Amino acid sequence: MIRNNLITDGKILVDIDHHTGEAIYSNTTIETKTEEELVKLAFDVFCREQVRPQFTNIARSYKAIIEALYITLEEHFFGRGTSRYYFQCLILSNKEFFMDVLTKAKEIYLPVRRAEVEDKRKTQVISRNWNIPAITAFPEDSVEVKYAKNILEPFYTGKLSK
Repeated sequence: MIRNNLITDGKILVDIDHHTGEAIYSNTTIETKTEEELVKLAFDVFCREQVRPQFTNIARSYKAIIEALYITLEEHFFGRGTSRYYFQCLILSNKEFFMDVLTKAKEIYLPVRRAEVEDKRKTQVISRNWNIPAITAFPEDSVEVKYAKNILEPFYTGKLSK
């Protein structure tokens, strides 16, 4: 059973900084969710927390962790007919175990990923597409200027205004 503390009744203080000098409360109501929705939310929070310190793109990384957990449990333990809700409850009921498994997996994955990124950087060819016209017309009063790093040779510019 997954337990969640929810605010069901009460007033929520909106003006928490007391800028106006008076207590302003919100009259919003909180929609309660089904047990399956609460489990899904708790499971998503758990997976996001496992990603947070090491990975910068949390949205992409936590979804990869979710899919890896589902695939592993389906293929190696329970089979494809098992519901994801069952997996979510199982993982949330055994958080410590799955936290240890994910920590170990991240320890193995990070050096491999860093090596992949470094190899990609080394083999990556930087392609710069310079669109240089074959012929460029310059006015008669243009002046030739020499620059050490210039793609146009010779380089002409118009006279600077005074």
